Amino acid sequence: MGTDLKKLQQALQTDWIDADAGPGKYLRGILEKIARGEGVVLEDNQSATQASPAPPGKILIPTGGTTGRPRHTIHTWKTLSAAAENLAARIGGPIHGCCILPLHHVSGFMQVARALVTGGKVVFPDPGNPEVEPDDLCLSLVPTQLKRFLEKPGMTGWLQRFRMIFLGGAAAHENLLNEARKQRLPLAPCYGMTETAAMVTLLEPQDFLEGMTGCGKPLPNVQVQVKDGCIRIQSPSLCEGYQPDGPTIGPWLETRDTGTLDKDGSLHVTGRLDRIIITGGEKVDPAEVEAALLKTPGVQEALVAGVDDSEWGQRVTAFIVGETQGLDEKLRQQMHAHKVPKNYIKVDAIPLNENGKVDWNIIRSLLEQTTQ
Repeated sequence: MGTDLKKLQQALQTDWIDADAGPGKYLRGILEKIARGEGVVLEDNQSATQASPAPPGKILIPTGGTTGRPRHTIHTWKTLSAAAENLAARIGGPIHGCCILPLHHVSGFMQVARALVTGGKVVFPDPGNPEVEPDDLCLSLVPTQLKRFLEKPGMTGWLQRFRMIFLGGAAAHENLLNEARKQRLPLAPCYGMTETAAMVTLLEPQDFLEGMTGCGKPLPNVQVQVKDGCIRIQSPSLCEGYQPDGPTIGPWLETRDTGTLDKDGSLHVTGRLDRIIITGGEKVDPAEVEAALLKTPGVQEALVAGVDDSEWGQRVTAFIVGETQGLDEKLRQQMHAHKVPKNYIKVDAIPLNENGKVDWNIIRSLLEQTTQ
């Protein structure tokens, strides 16, 4: 048995969890299997059963991304421990967590791993009414969750009291970040993914509040490069590959995210290659159009995607929460005509999955309806 599993067995004997019977039972079942060297598949947090065979010692964590095609990354307790140790080397331990994200996703499960590896504790409040004392706790949110928390009366003071608030999982709009600075939230924008066992870069709260932008510098033991505009990562926290199919990963993970590194070595994510729209032979970056839409009065939320079109190849389409009247004219004053959406679809809310990210399966279904 490896040293990492022996440490996990010892950590499981400590007072590391403050949870009701539901998540506590689920977590103990999963973690005891991992500590024995068994393979596990992270599924919904009501069950610790395996949905498909997992090799001994492997931890299969679901991922989908913008493709929407479900598969699992192959991790081990050693790779998850490395991710926790890298973060602790930057911010110091123990790392105590307040978890309101799904435990069968990397964003939720890593909060447990960080606590166990660094001698911390994790609490599980009601996401709709999180009545916990936030002092010394780290909270992980996606931008949509942060936006909705800030819209709730009385939540700002609660958020201000956390040790830090990790913000990742999706791009955060400039308006949201500016509001977080205005409210003096201890925000820590970060970058990572399931393949890296969550964050590999971090912008610390004091730097964020002083006006720095981006996702911060790589954590200790992590290397980040930008090659041909795309982000690539080397870290001991990288997964081994994918199940049921997919290439073995390493020593570098070649992502589909685009970005830049500034003169100080901080990462700035600019978009994703697999979201680029080709319309009439011209490239359109949805993130650029979304940013322009969100700066337009009357638009609360916006998502831009491409739908197959016999004339244009792809037709730029925008999902809008808010007012659509006059958007064409306003956008044409800011960008080339080929970037302006040819269709606007009004929705009550941008559809999200249980992890707070865009539900691309629903988006694709809605787009298909526009072609019928």
